[in-house]
Amino acid sequence: MAKVLLVGEGRRGKTEWCRSVASYVPTQGVEVDPLRWYDQIVKVWDCAGVAKYGGLRDGYYIGANAVIVFADNETEALFWLNEVARVIPNINFIVLTRSENLSNFTTIPVYDKSLLTRNQIFDLLLA
Repeated sequence: MAKVLLVGEGRRGKTEWCRSVASYVPTQGVEVDPLRWYDQIVKVWDCAGVAKYGGLRDGYYIGANAVIVFADNETEALFWLNEVARVIPNINFIVLTRSENLSNFTTIPVYDKSLLTRNQIFDLLLA
């Protein structure tokens, strides 16, 4: 069973992407959601983005197969990629943002989160 992390600052759409919820309630620590990817289950770890709710963040990263970074700009994305890479070097990743933020990225590949389905993202990360 694959383990995928969702990381990024608060209010970047991690929980909304994972659970399709519309109202904002900060994740406290981590919430794990099993999502179907074809005939497999992927455990998606929605990690708190707000520092005061981060708790044992490094411990949440252990054993992950891939990470989805939700960011509004390149500096933010690189912070989270480095944060995870401290614990898991060379992890597969994808960066998602809103379409209006695409021009804020120049050196790392980034995708408009509204244009890819969950399965397409898992295909990029886990296949």
